Amino acid sequence: MIPPANTLTDPVERNYFYYRGDGFGFGYGFGIRTDLGNAPPPGSLGEIKWDGATGVYIVVDRAQDMLFVVMENSPSGRMHVQVTLKKIIYDAFGK
Repeated sequence: MIPPANTLTDPVERNYFYYRGDGFGFGYGFGIRTDLGNAPPPGSLGEIKWDGATGVYIVVDRAQDMLFVVMENSPSGRMHVQVTLKKIIYDAFGK
């Protein structure tokens, strides 16, 4: 398996429509954490994530040996739930 990496070669404008989130690049169809300082939720460099439009949220953090999937039906409130739940998970495992 080829490890995911940031495959964006040109800078992408990070404005209101930048859906991967600040501190993330993009590779092989997933968001890839490229900068710890710009991404508010906890995580590690190289973390892989997918944020589905209706609330499916997948995170693979190989540095922390952690994987979790969140499935919610909340298109308008998903960001708040995802960030809060991610903080709870990382806090519970002391990561």
